[in-house]
Amino acid sequence: MSGILSQGQPQQAPQAQPQQGPDMEEEVPESEDQALMAAYEWVHNKLYSEGVGDKISEVAKSLEGIDGTLANIAYKLTQGADTATDGNIAEENLVPLGVFVLNEVFEIAEASGAKIGPESVNSAFKQLIILWLQDNGQDTAQIEQAMSAVGDEQFAQVANEAMPEEQAEPQPEQQEVPQNG
Repeated sequence: MSGILSQGQPQQAPQAQPQQGPDMEEEVPESEDQALMAAYEWVHNKLYSEGVGDKISEVAKSLEGIDGTLANIAYKLTQGADTATDGNIAEENLVPLGVFVLNEVFEIAEASGAKIGPESVNSAFKQLIILWLQDNGQDTAQIEQAMSAVGDEQFAQVANEAMPEEQAEPQPEQQEVPQNG
């Protein structure tokens, strides 16, 4: 996957139309953290103006079981956004940024025809957490074991809670089933 974020290198003409990204104002949650807002803009430009979204589409069309690959791409984009803002994103905003980026990457992959279900998103989200912990020098063995015990529904809820309210997808309501005597 090397080179997906390379800058300044000559690129071949894309075979298809470039990714047409969503309008920035519609996609990005408002924040008073100027570094976070700059990071959202940086990611949006990488995905939709600089061709990274096109490369994600190509990868998504060509691979099976792409959860880990998409998580790596999202992590690299999140790292790049943090670097581009000189590390000024508040620590509590890094997880929402990572979830936002992962969501964008999955939307691009899904739009390209990749078969993506909730289990794929949850797997990638878990991988994103592991990558972050590894980069921060943490031993991930116990965390990986604990995460394997967490169900997909619980993980989806954690991901939604990490997103600002305007971005979070609604969870299906649990209906109580009456118990017969």
